[in-house]
Amino acid sequence: MPLNARRACVNCGDPVTGEGDLCSDCTPAAPAAPATEGAVCPYCETPTSWERIRRYRRTLEDGRVEVLYYCAECRGVIEAACWMER
Repeated sequence: MPLNARRACVNCGDPVTGEGDLCSDCTPAAPAAPATEGAVCPYCETPTSWERIRRYRRTLEDGRVEVLYYCAECRGVIEAACWMER
């Protein structure tokens, strides 16, 4: 009989069978194969990568920096960021 015959899941406390410290419900699913292009534009559904995503950056007088990341195909804004730069 194994030493740890009655192990409990470290996440939920249910019994663990087999290898590892998580029960079958708490074990994460195997990751899907990564996409070769990286992402898909939510607007035009064109596969794109970070190399193809365009960026518009402007610095305001009060020290704020605003950056828009947009699709090279449809120019749809994918992400916006703003921060203070000193």
